[in-house]
Amino acid sequence: MIKYQQKGLPDPMGKAMFDYLENPDPSIAVKVDTNLTEDEDLPMTYMFRSFEESPELEQEALKLCKGKVLDVGAGAGPHALWLQEQEGIEVSAMEVSANSIEVMKRRGVKNPLFADFFTYNEEKFDTVLLLMNGLGIAGKMEGVPKFLQRIHDLLNSGGQCLIESADILHLFRADDGSVMLDLNGPYYGEITYQISYKGIVGEEFDWLYMAYDLLEEFATGVGLKCEKLMDGPEDSYLARMVKP
Repeated sequence: MIKYQQKGLPDPMGKAMFDYLENPDPSIAVKVDTNLTEDEDLPMTYMFRSFEESPELEQEALKLCKGKVLDVGAGAGPHALWLQEQEGIEVSAMEVSANSIEVMKRRGVKNPLFADFFTYNEEKFDTVLLLMNGLGIAGKMEGVPKFLQRIHDLLNSGGQCLIESADILHLFRADDGSVMLDLNGPYYGEITYQISYKGIVGEEFDWLYMAYDLLEEFATGVGLKCEKLMDGPEDSYLARMVKP
């Protein structure tokens, strides 16, 4: 999970990745705070993982990439580094963190792209890759149509979006199996995050987890054909959306 860091704002994730690049100390981590779960640390070793160290869902998504690929929220570039070594793949690694862009350049990512997913329109792609709950950047349910329309607009005809998310309903399930939800409140997958590192505190941001059936419904609404490819741990899943 990587927050899109707007220019000029605090960038704790990017700074932590840069520090780890300079000194690969496994203790370097960012603090992740949410309005739903207890605080936890995200170690930078994970942001610099190899293909073999990546979760099975990610490995499957990477193997399915084809043609011209847009890796959205590329972070330290682990996906782009693997993809650019594969035959027939041309990958652009998109980030809005200047620190992340510099980290990727130093690691050998061939085409880091300093741009915002929601405004970039200079070229189209055969694959849009959105891993680490890439659906999260929609923010809230109300942002999903705009988010999916952007995917549609960025794809060539016949192109695909490989996207990872999770149904987090299990977090609201009691020991007896009952589910405690406010039916008049917001969708249960809408979470507020904040990331901090060494006194650098990022701004709070909205992050969305969505059940697959809802993703399929919204995708159909913008003209994308959606299918679930694989289930993962804790009700996560990998889906593919194709532009006819």
